[in-house]
Amino acid sequence: MSVTPRLLGATALLLAGLAAVAGARPGSGADPASLRRLAAEIESHRGEISPLQLADSIRSRTPGLQVIDLRPAAEFATGHIPTAQRRAVTDLPDLASGGGTLVVYGSGDDAAAAWLLMRALGHAHVWYLPRGFEAWQGGVLRAVLDRDSLPPGEFRRLADLSRYFGGSPTVGKGTDAVTGAARPTAATSIQGRSGGC
Repeated sequence: MSVTPRLLGATALLLAGLAAVAGARPGSGADPASLRRLAAEIESHRGEISPLQLADSIRSRTPGLQVIDLRPAAEFATGHIPTAQRRAVTDLPDLASGGGTLVVYGSGDDAAAAWLLMRALGHAHVWYLPRGFEAWQGGVLRAVLDRDSLPPGEFRRLADLSRYFGGSPTVGKGTDAVTGAARPTAATSIQGRSGGC
């Protein structure tokens, strides 16, 4: 996912707002090291999670996992990721103190901004799903799996994961196909990830 000017603008506004709430002025009271770490996380897309990684974590019932849908109620009612709770962005600060692992998704850049808000509030275990429910539908419910790039056991596991959620996986190649490089593993699932997120 590329960093858009809109996301960068939202990031700047959010950081300025947080600094104002905390009583800090740019250059006077904000912790520069913390801001640099957060900026590095933004630049490296460290908070992103793939649809299959999320599906793997939901299916394995990762302890403390909460999936938060930030879309309007009408969109949530027409379809959402299993286990998801619909919340407004204004509800998120209340979740920051609850611990556990959060995955947020929504429309446009709101999930990335929500991730940034939660990280700025000190929530270490938070991810966001780029492209939200659309990514879930394309990456899980209609997963395109590249049989040639995946070990046979992994191909079957990912196809079964898609079917578990009612999906119809297909075999294919190209930019939409899940290959060995994109498959979720214990090291890249929510449960096995390490670091700031």
